[in-house]
Amino acid sequence: FALPFGDPSHAGIEPSREQRAALGAPFRQHLALPCGVSRLAALDEFPSQAYWDDGAEELQATGAAARPLTSGLLGVSRLVKLAAPALTEALTQARVNAKETPAITLLQAVPPARRPERDERIEELFPRRLERLCGMAKGQLHCRFVDQGHTGTVAALAEAAELLAQNGLGEVVVGGVDSLVEPSTLQWLEQVGRLKAGTRVDGLLPGEAAGYLVVETPEQAARRRKPVLAFL
Repeated sequence: FALPFGDPSHAGIEPSREQRAALGAPFRQHLALPCGVSRLAALDEFPSQAYWDDGAEELQATGAAARPLTSGLLGVSRLVKLAAPALTEALTQARVNAKETPAITLLQAVPPARRPERDERIEELFPRRLERLCGMAKGQLHCRFVDQGHTGTVAALAEAAELLAQNGLGEVVVGGVDSLVEPSTLQWLEQVGRLKAGTRVDGLLPGEAAGYLVVETPEQAARRRKPVLAFL
């Protein structure tokens, strides 16, 4: 299936011959990948934990929070705030007019259920709040959740391919959203020895992000006469 993208007038990167060969697909336009980047900084979300290096220096946990976008938000509200601009950007770049599309199928990878901040009502709350924040009608997002941890987005892509082949859908949106910088998650990472700080060099630097792809069959892309980012 195909990954369409938006206006080729956007500043982009011309893929190399090697990159084109590796993907096994022709690139006819420039590749535009807009994104937001958060720099590493001390995490105010985790102020109560003190780290000591040889008993001499207090060290603060460090990570990349999407401030001020998610400041003061927790749980589903935080995830929706991360997801909304990414989803809007994906639909805009793929030239999918949400106001003219009665139903949008979304395969949404979410944080695994074992995580402490995971709200058991996420399947109920996330789609409706995302619709409101993206200016969509209630019930317009047909959201199916994929709960497979780090492999969630890959699993969602595989499911999207099946839906496109079997159900004749025009487009399917695949996306993932996660945050590792909520206080309860940081505490959990510390308890299981996975938070990088002080002399612990094999831990992770937590962050938060969202990303979305609009996928469709090559035939649908040709009918819509839209540029294609890649074939998978």
